[in-house]
Amino acid sequence: MGRNTYINDVINKAGGTNIYEADFENARTVSLESVITKNPQVIFVSGMGTSVDIVYKGIKDETRLYTVDALANNRVIRLAMPI
Repeated sequence: MGRNTYINDVINKAGGTNIYEADFENARTVSLESVITKNPQVIFVSGMGTSVDIVYKGIKDETRLYTVDALANNRVIRLAMPI
């Protein structure tokens, strides 16, 4: 999630700005409150196999995230990696 990660490279190559780029050297989890505060335009959900679907559903069903632009504009994107 941070500066030296695959997802950061993907976001930058797509012309976006990673809202957590300066916060972490390596990938880590983030709090729900920080996502709400930073209000991302797009949320990428990645994982191995079916775990990505569980996290994706959890994000889509989390009512506290409904005010975040990414959810309000249906821009939560699954990046499933093969097992």
